[in-house]
Amino acid sequence: MGVSLGACSSSSVRRDIRTPEHFLDLDPNADYLKVHFRDGRLTVLSDWRSFEKERIIIGTGFRYDANRTSTGMGTDTIPFDKIALLETNVVHPGNGLVGMAVLTGGTLALTVYCITNPKACFGSCPTFYAWDGKYFSLMPEGFSSSVLPSLEDRDIDALYKAKPTSRTFELRMTNEALE
Repeated sequence: MGVSLGACSSSSVRRDIRTPEHFLDLDPNADYLKVHFRDGRLTVLSDWRSFEKERIIIGTGFRYDANRTSTGMGTDTIPFDKIALLETNVVHPGNGLVGMAVLTGGTLALTVYCITNPKACFGSCPTFYAWDGKYFSLMPEGFSSSVLPSLEDRDIDALYKAKPTSRTFELRMTNEALE
């Protein structure tokens, strides 16, 4: 059940990218700060603080080279003059109510249809079998779309697999649903 409910929820990501001169515009409550260096390296800090007067960022996180290969982790003091960009990503959980409403609405529509037309959803009897040249094969159900006896004369089902081998055509009718 948790998997299906999770599939109906959505979330959005708010990404802020700033130059070091505009670092005060970043969300200080962001879980991660990505520091993009001028030489292509990247550090992803999970615990960080910026110091405007000293023009540095101090934090703990993972380091990557220009090819995004991990080069280690630890605490770093990063001067602003080595930084090209600063990036924060904040995930805002969505409301799964819309997805659940669509799913519930579709289920209700199908339920109403099946209640008003049960033979279309659950089948009917009789079931017909005809000779296909080798065996008696299942053909359509008779009156599958006729909810009333008065509609049965207009409910015609094709016998596509039937292959008569003589002038006598044999058709077997069964009542498998025991209605």
